Amino acid sequence: SDIKRWLRHPQMLAVIVWSIAHLLSNGEDRSLLLFGGLGLWAVLEILFINRRDGDWLRPAPTGWMRVLIPLIVGVVVYAVVVYFHAYLAGVALITA
Repeated sequence: SDIKRWLRHPQMLAVIVWSIAHLLSNGEDRSLLLFGGLGLWAVLEILFINRRDGDWLRPAPTGWMRVLIPLIVGVVVYAVVVYFHAYLAGVALITA
């Protein structure tokens, strides 16, 4: 999709954002180890991939449907995760 045209490593950037969000909300040592470790891994992975692959050749443009469908699916999955986070992780993200 065109997301790869805007971001070279969208999945690694998502892991970094996820780990930072969890580091800000959890202050325990084990959280620092888990989320900090995964965030550090994602940063290092980006650096190693960039070093290995060299210059970034952006993919050719695609149609908007190839952007819109993954975006809609992502928003739906995000809403489901936010709703069920209390059941999955024991911590509610949205309180009534």
